[in-house]
Amino acid sequence: MRRYVSLTSLCAIFMTLTGCVSTSATRLGAAAIRPAVDPETVVIYRTADQVPSTYDEIALVFAEGDHTFTKEERLYSTMRKKAATLGANALILDSVVEPQMEQRLSGKWWLEIGHALYTNVVNPPNRKGKALAIYVRPRSE
Repeated sequence: MRRYVSLTSLCAIFMTLTGCVSTSATRLGAAAIRPAVDPETVVIYRTADQVPSTYDEIALVFAEGDHTFTKEERLYSTMRKKAATLGANALILDSVVEPQMEQRLSGKWWLEIGHALYTNVVNPPNRKGKALAIYVRPRSE
């Protein structure tokens, strides 16, 4: 039992220090497979109207991380990296969802404390982001 607790503690400390973000992507349609680009060059747009030229849709990119340790900047950074590996040079943000603290007023304080511990310590809410990875064509194309 003692070994299990210490291993669990080490895992929790590691997750805290690394600010773990899980990122995935789903390719769309028959988009051309492009070579990877530098993640620092991937531009983020809030809406499709802001994109300065025509573009090809490459993939949907999803990112998720613990709300306590994952700041929005880290979420966007991992989304940029994933888009860059797919050859996308921009992202159009779809949504970023901030977790809401669930409040239950049952009148039974021991249940409320147990629920709060479960939702915030054992199974903490996550910050989630979704974006469309695109390849913005040069204006000359």
